[in-house]
Amino acid sequence: MAVHLIFVYGTLKKNGKATAFVHGDLFDLWHFPGAQNVGNETAPWIRGQVIVVDDLELRQLDRYEGVPKLYTREKILIFDEIKNPLCIGWIYQYAGEQNGRRCPDGEWHKGIIY
Repeated sequence: MAVHLIFVYGTLKKNGKATAFVHGDLFDLWHFPGAQNVGNETAPWIRGQVIVVDDLELRQLDRYEGVPKLYTREKILIFDEIKNPLCIGWIYQYAGEQNGRRCPDGEWHKGIIY
């Protein structure tokens, strides 16, 4: 059974500080976050964590994230805390129109008004 690395930045993130980073734009879509423009090196940093899942968990996450209508799952270069390349993994990129507020610090905080 394969293992998969997933960069998480919102509802899947465990409490605690960010330990991984990707380039992209992060928006607060009121009840959940949405990353767009992922992998664009001119975009700001999105703060998150890396989780490890197996094949079954990956399929469950795809359903939870609404792939492919609400989110798409994309390969991305993930960086460590000092912005050195860490690994290649998956990220869920928001597939809808950007209609939320930008998270200015690159981290989604549920219930915070930006």
